[in-house]
Amino acid sequence: MNSEKAQKAINQLIEEQQKRQYTRKQYPVAKHQLATLEELGILSLMPAKFGYTDAAVVIESARQGRGAVMNAYGEGEETAASDLYNALHEKTVPAPAPEPEPVAVQQPSKKQTRTNKFSIATSKFNPLENVLEPADYDLIARNAAQIISASAKQVGNTVLFESVEVYADANSYMLLSTDNTGKVTWWDDARQDDATMFDGQLSYIATAMRNAVNDALRNLSKMFTVTQAAALAACNVSYIRAEIDAGRLPAEKIGSQWVITREAFDVWMQNPRRGSRQK
Repeated sequence: MNSEKAQKAINQLIEEQQKRQYTRKQYPVAKHQLATLEELGILSLMPAKFGYTDAAVVIESARQGRGAVMNAYGEGEETAASDLYNALHEKTVPAPAPEPEPVAVQQPSKKQTRTNKFSIATSKFNPLENVLEPADYDLIARNAAQIISASAKQVGNTVLFESVEVYADANSYMLLSTDNTGKVTWWDDARQDDATMFDGQLSYIATAMRNAVNDALRNLSKMFTVTQAAALAACNVSYIRAEIDAGRLPAEKIGSQWVITREAFDVWMQNPRRGSRQK
C-alpha cells in the first residue's frame, strides 16, 4: 500500500465526517468489520483518539470503494474513501531509505481493559491477502512490540504488560498472543492448519514481541525469577538452576522460588567462565 496517500485519505475522511458531526449509529454497515483495520496493516495511521468502531468506518470505506455505501456517506466522504481504497491497493517498490520512525503508542490508561488485537488477512478467510506487503507485516510487528514496551510497568518485583493478540483475520482463530506477564504463546492449531502460510510472518512478529518483553524486563526489573533469567539469557531454566547450584550465579530463595538481582545477572552474563549453555 501507499502509506502516505492512505494517511492523507484517512485524514480527509475524518475531516469530512467531523463536518457532519457524525455518530456511530449512522454507520450500521461497519458493525461487523471491527477488526479489518488490522487486516490492512494501517493501525498506526489512525489517530490515537479514533476508536475501533470509528476505524471500522474508515476501513469499510476502503474495502467497498466509491459508490458502494452511498446511503451512509456524503460526497466528500465517498471521494476520500475512494482515495483510501486506491492507496491501500497501490503496490509500492521498496527503496533504499532509512527505517521509518517508530510509531508512537499512547500509554494505556488505568481504565483501559481492551486487549490489543492485530489481524493478518489470508486467502482462506479474506481476499485482501494481495493487498498486504512485507512492510505491512513489519508494521504489525512494530505496533505489537511498541504496545508491549509502552505498557510495561513494575509492580513489586514483577513486570506486567498489556496483552497483545494476533489473529488470522477478523473472524478467525488466534495465532500469537502475550499475557500480562509477557509470555508469548504460539497457538499450535494455527501452525498445523496454515504452517506454510503463517510461519514466516509469525516468526518475525513473535521475535519482535519476545524482544520487546525481554528488553522491558532488562530495563525495569531489579530482580528476575529463574524463568525470566532464562528468557533473557536465551537458555533453559535447568541451566540457570545449575549455575545457581554451582555458585556461579548468586541468587536468593524467597518463598518457593529463586530470585536473582539485576546486578548479579548482568555480572554473570559477562562472566566467560560460566558453564556451557543448554539451548
